[in-house]
Amino acid sequence: MSTRCFVGYQSVFGGSILGSYCHHDGYLSGVGYALYKAYSEPSSAKWVVTLGDKSCINRDYAYTAKSVYDDGMEASEFETVEEFIDCAADSDCEFAYIYVAHAEKWVCVFRDEDGYRVFPVAEFVDLYEKYKDEKPIYEIEKMAEAMMDGYGSIRHGNNLW
Repeated sequence: MSTRCFVGYQSVFGGSILGSYCHHDGYLSGVGYALYKAYSEPSSAKWVVTLGDKSCINRDYAYTAKSVYDDGMEASEFETVEEFIDCAADSDCEFAYIYVAHAEKWVCVFRDEDGYRVFPVAEFVDLYEKYKDEKPIYEIEKMAEAMMDGYGSIRHGNNLW
C-alpha cells in the first residue's frame, strides 16, 4: 500500500495552484521531508511540481526525474486551494503539499470540518531533526499531528500564508 500525495506550487499570493500527483511515501517524513530539504528554492519547487505525475519524490533530482510516469500526465492548474484539496482527496491522497512562492515555504494542507488547515513543513522537519535519534518516526509524526491541531481553519480563499 502506498501513501499518496499531491504537490502544488502557488506562484503569487492568492493565485491559482499548479499541482501533480505522487504515488509513494507521501507522509511528512517522506515526501514532506524531501520537499523541504531538496526543493525549497522557488525554481526547484516549481520544477518538481511541473514534472507531472510521478512515482516518488526523492532528495536526489535525477532519481525523482526518473520516477515520472510514462503516460505523460502533466501538472494541472487549480483555481482554488479547495479545488486542489478536493482533487487530492478524489485521488485517495492522504497528504497535500503546496509551495507558497511569495513566502518561500512548503506547507501541508488538509481538510477539516470548517475548511482546511495549513501546517508549515519546516515545523515537522525541525521536530524530526530534534528527535530522530531518540524516538521512532511514528512518535515524531504523532507529535506533529498534535501540533497541527493548534492551527486554525481557513474557511475559504487562496491566501495560504
